[in-house]
Amino acid sequence: MFGFSEAFIGEIFVLLLLIPVLTRPLFKKQKYADSIVMVSPLCIVLSIVLIVVYGLSWSRIITGAFSILVLLTNMRALQRFGSRLYVDYYSLAFRIAAAVETLLIVCTLVVFFFFRPSVPSLYPERTVYTGSFTHGFTAGYGLFRRINLVTYRYGNCDSGKSVQDRPLVVFLPDTYTTAEDSQVRLSACTQKGISVFTGDFYVDDGGIAGGIRGFSSLLLRYGSTKRFFLHHLVHANETFSQEIRQKLIEQRRREAESLLVLAGDFAQSLIIAAEGDSLQTAYALQKKYPLFVLGVFDSSAGLPYYKRGTGDLFSVQPLDAFFMFYKTERGRTGSSFGGTVRRFFALQNEEREKKSYGHFAEALYSYMEGIK
Repeated sequence: MFGFSEAFIGEIFVLLLLIPVLTRPLFKKQKYADSIVMVSPLCIVLSIVLIVVYGLSWSRIITGAFSILVLLTNMRALQRFGSRLYVDYYSLAFRIAAAVETLLIVCTLVVFFFFRPSVPSLYPERTVYTGSFTHGFTAGYGLFRRINLVTYRYGNCDSGKSVQDRPLVVFLPDTYTTAEDSQVRLSACTQKGISVFTGDFYVDDGGIAGGIRGFSSLLLRYGSTKRFFLHHLVHANETFSQEIRQKLIEQRRREAESLLVLAGDFAQSLIIAAEGDSLQTAYALQKKYPLFVLGVFDSSAGLPYYKRGTGDLFSVQPLDAFFMFYKTERGRTGSSFGGTVRRFFALQNEEREKKSYGHFAEALYSYMEGIK
């Protein structure tokens, strides 16, 4: 809608709803029931819904934080409204707090527009599964059963071939990214007649939990938190990071095997497009299933902005990418916040001009032509 993603529109909508709550002292001078204050708890509910539906991100954390702040600021007003009391005046302290919060929200709206995500040319067909690596995965879900896998199909996957009769492509993201992070790249493949099948797993049969314990292990088991948590694991301390990286690689091997099983239901042969640590998994699968896996394509090749743990976040989640970029840059000598911001936007503009997602699709197309 309007060239914006649904999640972005939802975040902007919640922030805009908060402004009338904070600016109401400017428009009401006489006694009245302060009913508009009920919008503040509604915004908290909407913020939670955004996180559940679209997953955790810095923009949704900021949106939720503002919703909570506005609710706390208007707590007395909520109590008055619940007691059916009318409002005679607003205290000076409330007016100052409301003015400051309004200014912060307006500035946040401007920042969000600068960091708005790119919208893929085509959204994939999504299928949800329940199950496990041990017992297999079944399409569909029950009311009291957790979703353990979400697959994404770009192009005509049902026949296992594209319109130009090419094999299916199974995409494996790097250890610190998800398939959803590469939706702009993968949707560009459909314009070249390439069919892509990929997925994100939210199950742990003793894989990752052995390296991450307690509350942190739960963050990798749910779609609303796994993506955000993975993005920031790359900046963990070196000892912890190496241990978790090996666990993630082991987990990715099991995930790749399961994806091949599902892809085998509608494909006679396929090519694996993988990047980073997933490349070694892809080569192992090609060696194991040489008649089924025709080749392995390095999907990070030709992407000058690609780094482990960032993937396509410059496009699909710019604000999260900025926080990760800032963590990397702040250790540089003479690095300032303003300079980091300028370098980030310079890299982002360079990526938008070069349109690496299109180069990726072209390179994959050429690779598939070469192995026909």
